[in-house]
Amino acid sequence: MNICLKKTITQIEQCLPDNGIANVDQLRKMYDLTLRLQSQLLSVIYDMETFGGTTKRIANAHSSGESDAPYRDCGSGPAKTSPLF
Repeated sequence: MNICLKKTITQIEQCLPDNGIANVDQLRKMYDLTLRLQSQLLSVIYDMETFGGTTKRIANAHSSGESDAPYRDCGSGPAKTSPLF
């Protein structure tokens, strides 16, 4: 399976409205694409762990619905909330 993360990210960016106000259809499409991106990332991580020789296993925990706090946010500090973006 060929996974192109950049293509999915570009599709998400194309859904972002220029004026900052998204309609329901745009939000649904972005949500679906975000789920696809999450699945693709999990596949890449799993392949790296399985075939790349890394010792830290995170793919299994995330695929079973568990979450590890350090992996939830790439930034530092408390999570920032925004109405849309």
